[in-house]
Amino acid sequence: MTRTDTALLLVGWQDRPLRVLAEAVRRAPLERALLLRQVADRLALPVICTELEPRHHGRVLPSFSGAAVLDHAAFSAAAGTDLIARLTAFHVRHVVLSGIETHTGVAQTALDLADADFDVLVVADACAATKPPLHDLALSRLQHAGVGVTSAEATIFEWVPEVRDPVHAELSRTMR
Repeated sequence: MTRTDTALLLVGWQDRPLRVLAEAVRRAPLERALLLRQVADRLALPVICTELEPRHHGRVLPSFSGAAVLDHAAFSAAAGTDLIARLTAFHVRHVVLSGIETHTGVAQTALDLADADFDVLVVADACAATKPPLHDLALSRLQHAGVGVTSAEATIFEWVPEVRDPVHAELSRTMR
């Protein structure tokens, strides 16, 4: 995974679904998703936010404004949309996913992208579900299906693998 062939996909970080999650469940994953977004922006990686039926679920959180937004009606953001065409236009091979809920929108999108021959990494600590067992089961299912599961910190340091990179020093301070 390199800076030139990777995109960040932020799935379902919308107002109404987020309110359903308990504060203790949503706080850390949301912070990790925002950190991924910040680093992706700093590295000029393509960032796409998805909105599942925004009339019913609200808009993408203002914290993610400025990113491309993709509306979709199915739980999978790849079903019935131009997501794959957008990723292909950016010459993306690797898709890093963060979102809610892990067992629905994140899992179905990850599986569809893997079926379309993308290398998909789901950032476990930047995802959440209403019930922790659903989150854990989804991550296990994804791993068995060949989708990678990783952490925000591991992802970021794959994006910036050289300690001499000026971005590395910035990130080291941010993540402490």
